[in-house]
Amino acid sequence: MGDEGLGRAGSGGPGEGADGPPGSRMDGELAPVPSLAQLRAAVRRGRVHIGTGWPLLDLLGGGLVVGTTTVVAAPAQLRAQVLGRIAAWAAGESWRTVLASTLRSREELLLDVAAGGLGLSAAALMESDLHDAWLDARMRVLDLSVHGGATAAADFAETMESRRPTVAVVDGYDLDDDPWDEVLHTRASRVVMWPPPSIEPAVYPLRHRCALVVGLESTSMRPTHVADAASFITFVPRDEFSRVDVAVTTDGRRQTRTVLLRDRLLPPPRSVPAQLRRRGVVNIWEERLPQEIDRFAGILGADAFDVEHVPDEDPTGG
Repeated sequence: MGDEGLGRAGSGGPGEGADGPPGSRMDGELAPVPSLAQLRAAVRRGRVHIGTGWPLLDLLGGGLVVGTTTVVAAPAQLRAQVLGRIAAWAAGESWRTVLASTLRSREELLLDVAAGGLGLSAAALMESDLHDAWLDARMRVLDLSVHGGATAAADFAETMESRRPTVAVVDGYDLDDDPWDEVLHTRASRVVMWPPPSIEPAVYPLRHRCALVVGLESTSMRPTHVADAASFITFVPRDEFSRVDVAVTTDGRRQTRTVLLRDRLLPPPRSVPAQLRRRGVVNIWEERLPQEIDRFAGILGADAFDVEHVPDEDPTGG
C-alpha cells in the first residue's frame, strides 16, 4: 500500500497545515493575528453609520451606529428638539424609524418630528402655519412609527418585533418604576434594589439590528443605567440658558463645543460637509431652502446662530 490517503508524516489531517489546524501556514508558521486595534477598526468600518440631522453631533461623534446605543441627556426642551430632529432626519433618509416616549403624547411627538424636519422646536409650529402644507406632505410619506403616553413602551416593543426599525428612539427612561426596564431587558432582577436596574445597551441594538437612542433627563444616571452605551451626548445649559455646552463621548474620547441659544432653544442646523448622509438618497427635508427656514425663524423673533467653537477637549478622555 502506498502513501495515498494517509497524508505525509507530520502533515496532520485533511485541510490542516504542516503543524497546525486549518488556517495555519503550510511551512509550520502560524498565520499572523491582527491586533485588537485592527479588529476594532475593521468592525467599525463594517457598521452602518446614520446621520443625526445635527452636523455638529455627526462631526463630534460620527452619528448613530447600527448595533450600538447612543444616550442623549439634556433638559426636556432641548432633548425633545434633538430627538425630534434625529427621528425626522433618519426617516427623511428612508430609514425605518420609531420614536416613543412615556413623557409626551403622540401628538406632541409628531409635532417634534415635523418641527425637527426644519431643525426647529415644536413651539415654532404652534405659533405659525407658514409651512403647514409642505410639512403635511412629508409627514404622510415618512416610514415612521410614533408612540406616546402610558402605553408607549408596550407599543414600542410590538413595533420593534413587527416592523424591525433601523433607528429606534426612546425617551423617558429615567422614571421611577420605569416600563422601559422590561422592554429594553434589564440585567438586574426586579427583586434586587441595588444596584439599580440597567438596560442592555450593548445587547439590545445588536439583537434587533438597530441604532438605539435613549433620552435621559439627568446626566447623573449615565454611569449606573447605561454604562455600556457606545456614545454619550450631553447638553448642559449655562449663562442662564444663553449657551449650551455640547459634549460627545465616544470610545473614551470626549469632545465639547459651545452653542449659542435663543429663547432656550437650539438654532436650526446648517448643512455642512461633515454631516453624515445616506448614499444615493436625498433627504426629503432638504427641499426647503435655508433662507425660507431663516425667514420662518425671523417671523418668530429668533435668529439662526452659528456654532461657537470652543477648544475644550479633555485629554484624559474623561
